[in-house]
Amino acid sequence: MDVGCATGNFLKVAQENGWQVLGVEPIGKAAQIARDYYQLEVITGTLDSADIPSISFDVITMWDVLEHLPSPKQALHRSLELLKPGGLLVFSIPNLISFDRSLFGQYWIGWDAPRHFNLFSEQTLRRLLDTTGFEYTTKECILGGKGTFLLSLDMVLNNNQFGSGIKSLYPLISAILWPYRQISYLLNRGPIITYAVRKPVR
Repeated sequence: MDVGCATGNFLKVAQENGWQVLGVEPIGKAAQIARDYYQLEVITGTLDSADIPSISFDVITMWDVLEHLPSPKQALHRSLELLKPGGLLVFSIPNLISFDRSLFGQYWIGWDAPRHFNLFSEQTLRRLLDTTGFEYTTKECILGGKGTFLLSLDMVLNNNQFGSGIKSLYPLISAILWPYRQISYLLNRGPIITYAVRKPVR
């Protein structure tokens, strides 16, 4: 199950690779596109409102979702209920120790107030996972470096008279910064970090 599946792109790829899939998406128009365009099973609603039986899934994913939720603890509790024993929850969140955060400061797109309700340090996230009953397995930077860097740069340039000219150079800037992105991934200092946590087998 993909929570916050948007128009279903990730779910479609999972389905094509042999997974039986279900999406949950609060924005009705996006959910309808996933149903109409990809013929996916997508529930319009939230994780809490969706009528889904417990112990239903081997894997639940949340790509850039947890920081948008008023109660991430509640979402983790619900995910634990829905996972089979040994099942995985895989989620990505803004990385507070990223190079981008240090570089852009107050203009880092990871802050993204007021859309982001919660941001997590390693310590607070581990405590939250322990409280909700998940076993920590791994973390890794695997996505988001290119787009989020340019979004942060947008924030810097919004009030700059040369902004439009610099934005026209984004493809070149992105290519030049390829080594920066790769190093940030290797050191887990990319702007987005992905965690995989497990429901205990008892």
